[in-house]
Amino acid sequence: PINYAHPRRQHAAPPSPPPTAPPAQPGQPAQPVAGDATGWSMDERLYNQIWGMFEDLARAVAAYRSAVDFAESRMDQELDRALSDPRNRIGGAGDRAREAARAKRDELTSRAR
Repeated sequence: PINYAHPRRQHAAPPSPPPTAPPAQPGQPAQPVAGDATGWSMDERLYNQIWGMFEDLARAVAAYRSAVDFAESRMDQELDRALSDPRNRIGGAGDRAREAARAKRDELTSRAR
């Protein structure tokens, strides 16, 4: 058999096993363990776990900002539709349309939270 190993290269130690969580009580999900992400060392596992948390937070913030932008554009469309007729701009009808559009925007924004 041919040995393909480099003569001066040291063999890397196999990764240490990931930490294990204590057994969960019946009917409850298992508790997460710090450093249970993939990686060769504990430092790399913790880094990967924190990086994953950062990515999750970035996705959540992007989704919230998208929902707020949608609520704003929806309010603009409703105001344009309601106030396109000049007769509706003056008086109580215009004010009611503005209040309804703002209330809907606020409701959509609060649902996004």
